[in-house]
Amino acid sequence: MLRWIMLVFMLVGFVLIFLAKSAGVLAIGLLLTGVGVVGFIGALAVARISAHARPEAAMASPEDLLALHASRTPPPKP
Repeated sequence: MLRWIMLVFMLVGFVLIFLAKSAGVLAIGLLLTGVGVVGFIGALAVARISAHARPEAAMASPEDLLALHASRTPPPKP
């Protein structure tokens, strides 16, 4: 949902930039466009990372890792 809000900010900013008759409206348009672009790219990155991330339930706890490390047999010496 945040992606679409940022996309709307960006598009509204572009419209304001091209229709601006004063410096104030131009500044608001530039600000909206900048926030929209940065937010949209950030939202895309978050969506991509969360799509490929391992769920918390699938991760081993520190106690499990210590038990695995303790049960490991040492490599044979040549």
